[in-house]
Amino acid sequence: MTNTTAKNKLTCSVKEAAEILNVHTSTVEKLIAAGTIPAGRIGRAYVMRTSDIERYAEKIILDQTAERLTKGHRPMSSRASLRIA
Repeated sequence: MTNTTAKNKLTCSVKEAAEILNVHTSTVEKLIAAGTIPAGRIGRAYVMRTSDIERYAEKIILDQTAERLTKGHRPMSSRASLRIA
């Protein structure tokens, strides 16, 4: 499943959510059980909104990036910042 397909679908299955997140289906099932990702059952299958899966991925990316930037971050000297630019 490609991102363009994901954006056109309102809902997705556990398998499709796992493909979007690049994780195993059991990881998605654990996230559902923990209440981290909202999902409902229709028959025996879980159904999730594709936008919720994408929002979860975005949150994880932003949170982990912010943590990397602030954890152990030493301010650059003015000379070092000039070399980067």
